[in-house]
Amino acid sequence: MPTVSIVIPTLNRAHLVSRAIKSVLNQTYQFFEIIVVDDGSTDETEKIIQEFRNKRIKYIKHKKSKGPGAARNTGIKASSGYYIAFLDSDDEWLPTKLEKQINLFKKNTFNTGLIYCGVAHIDQINRNVKEKWIPKYRGYVFEKNLSANFVVSGSSSVIVQRKALKKAGKFDESLPSCEDWDLWIRIANYFEFDYVPEILVNCFAHSERISSNFERVVLGLKLFSKKYKKEIDRQRNNIKAKHFFYLGNHFCYYGDETLAKKYLSQAFCIYPINPKYFSALIFFTFFGSKAYSRVSSSTRPLRHKILQRSF
Repeated sequence: MPTVSIVIPTLNRAHLVSRAIKSVLNQTYQFFEIIVVDDGSTDETEKIIQEFRNKRIKYIKHKKSKGPGAARNTGIKASSGYYIAFLDSDDEWLPTKLEKQINLFKKNTFNTGLIYCGVAHIDQINRNVKEKWIPKYRGYVFEKNLSANFVVSGSSSVIVQRKALKKAGKFDESLPSCEDWDLWIRIANYFEFDYVPEILVNCFAHSERISSNFERVVLGLKLFSKKYKKEIDRQRNNIKAKHFFYLGNHFCYYGDETLAKKYLSQAFCIYPINPKYFSALIFFTFFGSKAYSRVSSSTRPLRHKILQRSF
């Protein structure tokens, strides 16, 4: 029985998925299975997977695309490991990623449900490092997670205990984006988080399917905001303001100026003593969304992952 099940969802990534799989096979920790869930690819993805000829790799294909949440849920259902890790098909792990996270799980309390790690954002073309990110939140982090998605790598940095998914549920398949943030919030409601303070994942930025994904991200943010409205309303003003500021920045970056101004305004009105919210609203009002996005660092946590990709 494998200790860890690695779920790799993919859609038309025949030119990239082998890199992701090889990064798992090269791990220093080898007690794992790999479950590749093909979400209806029309390229040579299946052929690429079959060429590995590795019994630890399971290949499952959806007849038609169901979305990233559904693909990951299919992988979870087919998994048998005590831990479940996720890897997007255009990312890669560094060799010690699994070993260091599993060792941390063994040292931690029984109620640690999720461990994440640091991420490097890499340019797809020349492999230059554009940005490095090291995590900083551990313990019971429900409020922090509700105010902003601090697990910035999508799913590729995360490993969870199976019991955490049994308690919190799987990915919400109705969300076209933000489905990972939604799951982390639900896990944080019951379990502690921890992290390995090292760069163990390379996330690659690329420019495919920009327009369709922008629409999907905006829709996902709208549905996410509606889903968690009651939870946000119950929080302290500083938490609510931070959440609205986070959403406002992202709606701005993805081109919905109406919602961007709405949420930036709400952040300032709820917590006016924070000068950041006032200056952000004034700058956005006078200079517009494009200028604001260029100078704001608040959109960075989602840019590298959701910007131009399926999964």
